Amino acid sequence: MNQRDHEIIQKLLNQDEEGMQLLLKEYGGLIKVVSIKQLHYFDRYLDECINDCLLAIWQNIGQYDASKNSFKNWLAVIAKYKAINIIRKYQKEQNNTSIAHIEETMFIEQNKSLHDELWKDLIRDLSIEDQELMSMIYIDGYSPNEIAMAKNMKTSNIYNRISRAKKKIRLMKGDL
Repeated sequence: MNQRDHEIIQKLLNQDEEGMQLLLKEYGGLIKVVSIKQLHYFDRYLDECINDCLLAIWQNIGQYDASKNSFKNWLAVIAKYKAINIIRKYQKEQNNTSIAHIEETMFIEQNKSLHDELWKDLIRDLSIEDQELMSMIYIDGYSPNEIAMAKNMKTSNIYNRISRAKKKIRLMKGDL
């Protein structure tokens, strides 16, 4: 154990707040990095996790055993397990939403621009009005009746324009 670690441990054992300041100066970055690595998509809980780590270190410094592990590793383990506890707590609050579901949601959001690009490529050959109609129906989820009312058109005209637009897309893309 180096002199700096020994000084930090002694100050923490004596409940000296300067020990906490030295700890943050020396190992604050480590605690933050380990917490971020574990929290992944739960970064809004990072501050809570770091605070939990510091409190656990403050309260449990007497349990640190230099013969079992280095001080740095002991701190990293505390940060890791506090982050895991935060994730568990978050999952309970969200009715046990699984991490896989959250990762899937993030994947969908990250690939939304690709979807938009493909959609624009698909309807590129249509008139501006038909592009707008197709987007309102297939992207925004409006019904032909809602669009007809908003545009002061007959519903049958909306159906006809959508049908012609789909036919044109099939012709341009070689689907017939």
